Amino acid sequence: MANWFRHVRIKDPMKKILFAVAFLLALAGASYFIYTEGVLPVNKDDTSKKLIIIKQGSTVDEIANTLFLEKLIRNRIVFYVVVKQLGIS
Repeated sequence: MANWFRHVRIKDPMKKILFAVAFLLALAGASYFIYTEGVLPVNKDDTSKKLIIIKQGSTVDEIANTLFLEKLIRNRIVFYVVVKQLGIS
């Protein structure tokens, strides 16, 4: 296991396994929540249009920052993950 796990003072091996499983489930649940919240629209009732100019050669981080500052995306990290999943960058 990772080095940080050695600092946990659980002597029973079964309890260590249960702790690790509970930790991983909590981490997976938190990640799922952040991802699902991040892909939702900022305001689903707002149908207004906004012109954003993205300069050629801009990085994914620069685009994510621009969209986030303009309140067009909720989460820059989720945007980055979706772009990588789709193979756009």
